[in-house]
Amino acid sequence: MVTVALLILVYLLLNRTRVGLGWQALALDRWMAGAVGVNVNRVVALNFFVASALAGAAGVLVGIYNNSVYATMGDLPSYKAFIIVVLGGMGSIPGVIVASILLALVENFMVSWFGYLLPRDAIAFALLILILMFRPTGLMGKE
Repeated sequence: MVTVALLILVYLLLNRTRVGLGWQALALDRWMAGAVGVNVNRVVALNFFVASALAGAAGVLVGIYNNSVYATMGDLPSYKAFIIVVLGGMGSIPGVIVASILLALVENFMVSWFGYLLPRDAIAFALLILILMFRPTGLMGKE
């Protein structure tokens, strides 16, 4: 529930606010965004603030789920997040959402049908290699 609420909040922030418009402008061309009046330093600082807040929320949710907190608990999720971003296509938010759902389905399908033939986390890397062989830009990346 919290994840869906945060996803909706980020969507609204990206598409309905001046800060989101500034993020989109900076993503396209940093110098041109500055030239047309976007305060680049402020927008970048807000980007880091929102990203850090989301990472903190994710850490709290994972800590509650696992009922423990330790220094390296974010290693594996960060690898999977990297895989999801590459699978979805760099810069494609809908691609990231589709890639995360696809990865979850493939991991659960492989474990339920074949058991632990591969370690559960290795399935993500195998899927990354397989998709990048046929679609190097990711699922929804621009060619």
